Amino acid sequence: MWAVSDGSDTQNNDVLALHVNTGQFFFHTLSRNAFANRIVSGEIRLIGGGYSGFFYNEYDASTTGNLDNSASAIDADIITARLNHGLPGVVKKVPYIAIQFDPIGSEVCTVQFRVDDSSEWTSFDESTFTMSGTDIKIGKFTGHPPYENIQLRVRDANSGERYRATRIGVPRPTTTWTVKS
Repeated sequence: MWAVSDGSDTQNNDVLALHVNTGQFFFHTLSRNAFANRIVSGEIRLIGGGYSGFFYNEYDASTTGNLDNSASAIDADIITARLNHGLPGVVKKVPYIAIQFDPIGSEVCTVQFRVDDSSEWTSFDESTFTMSGTDIKIGKFTGHPPYENIQLRVRDANSGERYRATRIGVPRPTTTWTVKS
């Protein structure tokens, strides 16, 4: 975990975490100055140093929220780069976008998109995807307009849940392609 300032904060309130069991990065909202590991009964535990001078056992049942004495994952997002599916400059219409998930347990994800130069996230018709167990799950998401580029966002619908998004699939466009001028 790395606690950093976004440049306008006077404290390191933006935390980037690499979850080693999912292999993905998440943003967390925590007020921490530093992190360290310690071993307790053979178990590695993450310790956070708060701004009020206290140390906290991170990610245990006693802390929730994003205050100085809190430690749950807030809004863990996966945001893709802008995707053009190997067809730059071409407006594409596809019937759906598929995302493969490898569940860790029971999770609920919210899946959104933005197309071309939009700065606003829009929900697919299937705004959430629920999964459980450990078998691979594939969600199909519809309701997006034709696009040249699309950016996808997968976020936890329930704070603190973790998930793996392992693949994105896009079928062949179903309409005539138009090259933007």
